[in-house]
Amino acid sequence: IRCGACLNACPVYRKVGGHAYGWVYPGPIGAIVSPVLTGLKDANNLPNASSLCGACHDACPVKINIPRMLLELRYRTAEGSTDPQERTSSAK
Repeated sequence: IRCGACLNACPVYRKVGGHAYGWVYPGPIGAIVSPVLTGLKDANNLPNASSLCGACHDACPVKINIPRMLLELRYRTAEGSTDPQERTSSAK
């Protein structure tokens, strides 16, 4: 929904700022959106730009479970997947 609530709540984003992400969509939600749009091959570092503290989830007005999604993308990267939309054993 691009409201930015997760940006303001994220301690990593508050510390490094939006330009450090290097993508059009910064912050916690950008760490999900960018790999989904471009593939994990090019954006595999973004899911690691989070402490997984859950502040983004708590701040989200529609309760997107950003930490869970970031963990899933981390898992897919570790398994060598470059397709963020591919089903994995943890998503079945």
